Amino acid sequence: MKYELNITGEFTNIQGMSAEELTFPAKLRCPSCNEAHAKVVVLTDESSKSEKRVYKCNFEMSCKFCAADLQVTVKLPEKTLKKTIKDYYGDAVEVEYSPINVGGCTVAVFETNGAIIEEIKDVSLNILTEDDRWFEKMHADESRTVTGEYPPNKIFSIVNYKNEVKQVKK
Repeated sequence: MKYELNITGEFTNIQGMSAEELTFPAKLRCPSCNEAHAKVVVLTDESSKSEKRVYKCNFEMSCKFCAADLQVTVKLPEKTLKKTIKDYYGDAVEVEYSPINVGGCTVAVFETNGAIIEEIKDVSLNILTEDDRWFEKMHADESRTVTGEYPPNKIFSIVNYKNEVKQVKK
């Protein structure tokens, strides 16, 4: 199965976003026995595993109820863009981001074999404003808002922020 992590909300002065790192606390469920894994697991693109069956994945565990293999691979979205902008000191830096579209912004893709992703708990975001300012490690607060200020008297925000994990392919 294939899932996308989509950030939704009301965007102001934001042209795109990316996940700070492709590391996500997640809740998983086994499709074989339909039992949810009791603990939050960490899905990341940094670790990899190769099995006899040649399937490569970033995360693998066995269901404690039925012993089925649950495997997840974390990837960047296919529609990422690269742009060279000026950093705080005026130096040119290249940033990679996913553009905002009508349905939000896809910041990660998960390909699973024997696992259902129920929820992603938190996402650290990099945000590119409409005037090419780059902000790193942004998180939603308790009121489901992401916001930042920068000179001269400008702001960016996401109001009614939500992480949506949606299945896009079986």
